[in-house]
Amino acid sequence: MSERTIRGWVEDDFGIALHAVTPITEGIDAAAQTWRGTADDGERYAIKLSSGGTAGLSAQANLARHNLHGVPGPLLTRSGAIWSIRSGKRLSVIPWIEGQPGSEMTADQWFAFGRLLAGVHAMRVPEHLRASLRAESFRPHSLLDELAEVQSALARPATDSLVTALAAIWATHTGEIAYLASIAEMLGNRLQDKETPAVLCHTDAHTGNVVSNEHGVYLLDWDDAELAPPERDLMFVDHGGVLASAPVTEDQQASFYRGYRADRGNRNRDDSGAGSGSDSGADRERMLYFHCVRALNDLRELAAVVLDEDTWDRPQRVKALEHTRDSWGPSGHASRVLTMARQRSDTVAWS
Repeated sequence: MSERTIRGWVEDDFGIALHAVTPITEGIDAAAQTWRGTADDGERYAIKLSSGGTAGLSAQANLARHNLHGVPGPLLTRSGAIWSIRSGKRLSVIPWIEGQPGSEMTADQWFAFGRLLAGVHAMRVPEHLRASLRAESFRPHSLLDELAEVQSALARPATDSLVTALAAIWATHTGEIAYLASIAEMLGNRLQDKETPAVLCHTDAHTGNVVSNEHGVYLLDWDDAELAPPERDLMFVDHGGVLASAPVTEDQQASFYRGYRADRGNRNRDDSGAGSGSDSGADRERMLYFHCVRALNDLRELAAVVLDEDTWDRPQRVKALEHTRDSWGPSGHASRVLTMARQRSDTVAWS
């Protein structure tokens, strides 16, 4: 998409005249393109063109309308909507938040991040929005089917060096992937039969989507918001989080949970009183389920990038391969989840 086209759409739809538009290439999202736009008056904006759903942006707008600090609201179009449609996709504009990445937060900022997520989880969701949001079903079957498809694709002869390297990584960890898949399926079956809380969750609340500055802590990119138990978000702080490049330390986790509990108390504690790290009060089965599903989904998404030469350029595919390798390193999410699952199996009789 050309800079001129984006500038024209933003001015026509949102009434904002931009003199510069810069593509944002971090992250892997085949459904969206993102730019940083600078207006003639110097203001900066995050511009997104997405083929994904609209419920997440609606949830973000609802939080902003209720003045939840840390959730920047989408700007309105000339007609008063929170997005426009261009080329069959959703175009949205949000104020650009300047600041430090979430991985560099101080203890006080981790505390503020905890309070922010507590505010999100405590927010009442209007019925019209609740009806549009995906609800957690604890049914990972489509993910498991997609993992099997990746496994089949990697079993075929390949001439591309990146695909060959990826196939070698998957071959090394085939048994471990299958083990995590079996744990996810087993826990999913158990959790379907249990009553679980359903709150608004961001679902991708790792530090890569957090920015902090002198005004506070901000949680960005709400595209995948859904209704789920709090552990759906808490997993991004629990047991080191999900990023191999910036694992959450025990001190950071403790600061986060002090903030999270500040206004909520320990209302998420399960009947047994078992907590998960830093006395979070989280349900251990739900936490392990979400960790397993996240680790497997990341592996699937990264493999899809490496395998798709038509959509992704070589540097992006190289980065995806590196992230796959990192997933199984000492601080990698897949290897840490594997340890969690094995420890849980050693101490609990699944029945």
